[in-house]
Amino acid sequence: MLAEYERVHPGLSQVIVESFQNETAHRHALEKQAMDVEEYMARSFVTERRRGQHYGLFIAILIVGGAITLGLNGQGWAATVMGGVGFASIVGAFVVGRRPADPVQAKDQSKQDKPAKKKPES
Repeated sequence: MLAEYERVHPGLSQVIVESFQNETAHRHALEKQAMDVEEYMARSFVTERRRGQHYGLFIAILIVGGAITLGLNGQGWAATVMGGVGFASIVGAFVVGRRPADPVQAKDQSKQDKPAKKKPES
């Protein structure tokens, strides 16, 4: 086929091949850029989750330490409330943290969880 193009217009086959090579190189560069962005986003997500867990641990240690301090100073009810509310907050954060933040993603997830409705046969 390239020989026919060359016969009709000398040098056209070289232009077609170079154009194909340039387009291929451009597409590969775009794909590499997209993969780099995807990798960056995955790393950022992991870093963010890890940071959140470290902050959660720090807060939990402060709550437990405060509850123990209150308990040792004769403030049993205050220690119980502080420990209970703190524990409930941390558990709540982990439960809410499991839900998708994006409403569209949550809607897609709920569609996957529900079985598809069948149409009644006529």
